[in-house]
Amino acid sequence: MKIMDQNSAILAQEMALIPGSSLIDGRTEIDRLSFLSNFASVINFYNHDNTINGNWAPFLLKDPAFLLAHISKTKVEKILSAYLITCNQIEPIVKKQRINRALFIGMNNLFDQLTTIFVRIERWTHYMQVTDIDYELKKYVLHQVKNTYSAYFWAIMAIREDLSLLPYGFKIKAVPYEQFNHFDEQIWKQSRNKIPYWEVLGIAHQVDENSRPLTVYTAIQKIGNELLNFLEAIVTYAAKEYETVKSEKGKYPDTLLLRTFVDLLGNYKDQLNEVSQKHLQFYYQDILKQSIQPAVADQALVFATLAKTDTTFTLPAYTSFNGGVDAQKNPILFANQTAVNLNPATITGAYTIAKCKDTGSFPFTALQAVSNPTSIQKDEDGKVKSWKFFGDQSLAIANALQTGFIISSPLLLLREGKRTVTLEFENIDFSPFFEQITFYLSTQNRWLLVNKPVDVKLIANNSIQLTIHADAPEIEIFLKNPEKIASSWPMLKMEFAAVADLTTLLQTISAIDLSVTVTGVKTFQLYNDFGPISAKNPYQPFGSIPLLNSNFIIGNNEIFSKQLSSFNMEIDWNNLPPSFLFYYLTYNKYLVGSLVKLPLLKRFTNWLFGKNKTADLRRYPFHNQCFTGDFKLLQDGEWKTFGMLATAQLNDGLTTTVAVTAPNATASVNEILPSLFAIQDQSLVAQSYFSYLPVSNPAVTVADPTVVDPSIQNITAFKYTDSSTSGFMKIVLSGNPYGFGSGIYSNVVAQVATYNSWLLYNSATIDELIPPANLPFAPKVSGLTVNYSASAQLNGELKYPFQCYSYSPMATDPFVFNLKETTVSTSAAIGSVVNSNESTSTNGLLFAPNYNGFLFLEMDNLAPTESLNFYFELTRDQVALSQSESKAAYYYLNENGWHALTVVADETANFSCSGIVSLAVPTQIAQQDFMGKGKKYWFCITADTSTTTFANVVFLQTNGFVVQREGHPFLSTQLPSQSITKPQFAIPQIATLIQPFPSFGGKVEENTTQMNQRVSMRLKTKDRVLTSEDYFWTIKQNYPDVYYTKTLFDNRLKISRVYLVKAYSNWQEANAFTPLLSTCQLKEINQLLTEGASGLSPIQVSNFEFNPVYITADLLIKQGYAWDGVKRTVNQALCLYLSPWIVSDQPTITIDQGIDLAALITFIKGIPGVDEAKNVTWNYTNEINYGAGKLIVSCMEHHLSQLN
Repeated sequence: MKIMDQNSAILAQEMALIPGSSLIDGRTEIDRLSFLSNFASVINFYNHDNTINGNWAPFLLKDPAFLLAHISKTKVEKILSAYLITCNQIEPIVKKQRINRALFIGMNNLFDQLTTIFVRIERWTHYMQVTDIDYELKKYVLHQVKNTYSAYFWAIMAIREDLSLLPYGFKIKAVPYEQFNHFDEQIWKQSRNKIPYWEVLGIAHQVDENSRPLTVYTAIQKIGNELLNFLEAIVTYAAKEYETVKSEKGKYPDTLLLRTFVDLLGNYKDQLNEVSQKHLQFYYQDILKQSIQPAVADQALVFATLAKTDTTFTLPAYTSFNGGVDAQKNPILFANQTAVNLNPATITGAYTIAKCKDTGSFPFTALQAVSNPTSIQKDEDGKVKSWKFFGDQSLAIANALQTGFIISSPLLLLREGKRTVTLEFENIDFSPFFEQITFYLSTQNRWLLVNKPVDVKLIANNSIQLTIHADAPEIEIFLKNPEKIASSWPMLKMEFAAVADLTTLLQTISAIDLSVTVTGVKTFQLYNDFGPISAKNPYQPFGSIPLLNSNFIIGNNEIFSKQLSSFNMEIDWNNLPPSFLFYYLTYNKYLVGSLVKLPLLKRFTNWLFGKNKTADLRRYPFHNQCFTGDFKLLQDGEWKTFGMLATAQLNDGLTTTVAVTAPNATASVNEILPSLFAIQDQSLVAQSYFSYLPVSNPAVTVADPTVVDPSIQNITAFKYTDSSTSGFMKIVLSGNPYGFGSGIYSNVVAQVATYNSWLLYNSATIDELIPPANLPFAPKVSGLTVNYSASAQLNGELKYPFQCYSYSPMATDPFVFNLKETTVSTSAAIGSVVNSNESTSTNGLLFAPNYNGFLFLEMDNLAPTESLNFYFELTRDQVALSQSESKAAYYYLNENGWHALTVVADETANFSCSGIVSLAVPTQIAQQDFMGKGKKYWFCITADTSTTTFANVVFLQTNGFVVQREGHPFLSTQLPSQSITKPQFAIPQIATLIQPFPSFGGKVEENTTQMNQRVSMRLKTKDRVLTSEDYFWTIKQNYPDVYYTKTLFDNRLKISRVYLVKAYSNWQEANAFTPLLSTCQLKEINQLLTEGASGLSPIQVSNFEFNPVYITADLLIKQGYAWDGVKRTVNQALCLYLSPWIVSDQPTITIDQGIDLAALITFIKGIPGVDEAKNVTWNYTNEINYGAGKLIVSCMEHHLSQLN
């Protein structure tokens, strides 16, 4: 049973009404030339023996016009049908691996059919070569035959020959090679026996008795399929090539004369066929009294800009505007039908906020800035682009709107080393959305991202730890704060991607415990009693002559501006001796009186060098732990004791304290103060370690490391002076009263010299002399490293300075802990958050749960007005996922927050189609700094439920209005864009007038054919819709921009479903490859059909749902073509091939008839630059979604690869 669809309906009506010129004689010029060619083939020549020796066909077929006409009328369907019948007979047999008489009959028929096709193509190539006239089909066919199909021909002949020789009971016919002797040597015979036939056919080896019939048949069938595709391509393109060839000058007088006679026959044909048209005209116009319907004026959307930016202007109704001239040079005029208020306001920016949900993530909001919303945007191919009205809801979480929380504190000054920051929040649990938090720290010029998960850990539900590695930049105050926050301290920012209502979240926080741990601080300001010290090379901390009470001063405004909870210092000494005991042995012997052993000489030297008392022999003064350090911290301008203990570092990096007597009132200095040098196995080691230990000693003034002055962080040139009050510690050299021996060095040298002189006088040997004393040691430091930790509780009590802010791209507002009383404007979707303790409001954004999308418009030069007109050019790119309509709401911003706007008129039907939206702008509107954009006027449009019912935006402007064509019947239904550019008479107040898109809604006056179609359909339907054909014609006559209609009856719901496809004039229109009618049009069509249908049969009109398809192909390109260019051309051609609703001059698929793979391959091969296409397939991009309401659309990027 034949199903009546749109295609058959059009064909049936055209057969009856439109082609009246072919109702009696419908033959074309190609038909007649083909007939002459075929007729010439039966007019034979006879030789002198009265036998046939050729025919007249070569006389005609030498002319490309006759040859192409002859080829184009080849009955490919008949040849294909016979081929398929033969294949269907053979296939069941070979699948069962049987060898019988039926198999051999079928194989002989198959070989004969393929041979006939090859011979037919050979004849065509012969006649193509007879003439030197070149045309594209000739080049294509000769190239394909020479390089591909000649090899296929000889391979088929060779396998047939081998099969005929096999010893079966049934025989394959032998190959009649003598019939192919006339084949052209260059085109056909060069590939003969060049490659073994089994390689050409793709089988493993030469056929023999053991070859499987299925393998042999499959190889032959594959060649047959390609040959039939090649034949079909030649026939298809012959008709197109004929139109090109016939317009060129003829070369052969005889055929040219015959073609002239054929052309003259067309005059008699036209006169004969007019009889049917006259009969139809008599019946419709004279009997039924039907007349041609007049034209319907089209409309256009335009916008104007004013000459002055500080005044409004009212455009009077019926003001005429020039639209150029028509084909008959008559002026085209359009006019506005109502008065229009024009405002100097201009849109300077547009921003969308969409509620999104990434796969496996929490819901989040995404802020997107619209690029140039007031201009038409195109891609690199010239295709018009559009943007989502409320932003793209399919964005990944990486695009989330980064609302967040900022902490500014002196604790966050972290210049170097490995730095760990720990945050512990009270009354908040981060575990549900920890993965949606991004952390940043401030550097001089930018935010430093702290990567997850390596550098950020959730160590408890309410506690987060950040690690900044030693090679990361310094964490310090911004030189220019990107958040425009007036803060004196470095900052930490937490951005929440999945938190929509940041204010509610932050209100639960009552306090934050902030702590930092830093290892590897190596940069300090160093001084001794002689002035500043450079640390570029090893330096002498106590000077070159270190004496008792010498000072080594260490400054750092990072460390000593924080409330320290631990402090560890490592001193790396440079070139220490193995032991001070042995280094100072001569000094010690001198001091204990054992240097000179003769009593008389000893008394003399003691008297000579001033040593009259004998030191305590139980302990040498100089030993490894005789040098101690008195650590002091500068606080409030006073040096206070800073309790430090010497520690030992173990291999695992931990520290433990050395046994040191605890401080008390009676202890000696040496028992309290730590040794400056560490020992191991009674030898000095190069590193000394010290750790802070709180002390309680009423005898001294003890420093409290939690009493600090954070303001020293902001001192530009931080250095030690007599007026310094904090930020420094010092080590006072103590322990040994002789210091490092500089004061006694001359006495020791003199005593040694005197004693050695006496020994030499008494003829002592060299070995008996006392070695000279070493120079007094002046220790050098090669490195100084400090590890420390500090902490503070941030709770609003200001025990330690800090600042907290709630953050979003909209605004950054101060945050107060335990914010109990917060008022929110309930009259708007976006309310101002007002701190009850402050007199001013903030512009923080509240994302109300009942709103799913926001569009913010940033404007300049706005004047309050009764009607501000916004022009929205809209288009759809997806089928609405929700059938319930979402209402748009409008708001404006002033110093008190967001307030509702009054809608004067909405021609867009809630943003479902293009049109004008007019808003009443009150005088209360004021410029506000929103999103950090400076002082601007701000409007907001919101959606309360689903945003899928809102169309995409192509273009947006102020001062838009509608104009309509004036005058009498016109010649065109559409005025091109940019045609209306000025009023008919100059208006000084208007600077520019632009028509960005073509006009719409117009109809030209009917012609006779269109009237016949309308009357015919009305006679059939009586203005009612019963059949699917009725639905189609009713829609087509009233909505010419509908390309395809499909009507189905849903038996389950008892409803008629009508699916529509929009027509596009070119592929560069917005969303042309996803054909969707606007919601307005769907409603209008639904209403039209409902009025003509039975009340018992509800109708639902909708767009198709899409099944995107991509093509996969391996392409061999021709020489002289670049792959990138060919790939782009093929991709664009495939997009159009799969989009029949777009007007183009190339072949396309037919809706609801699927994709013919053979036709697809033929199409690809015909694209310029493509030599061969292999492995061609087509696939759905998503899971196959079958159904009557599904439409195949093109994926915009097909999978194309190059063959080498």
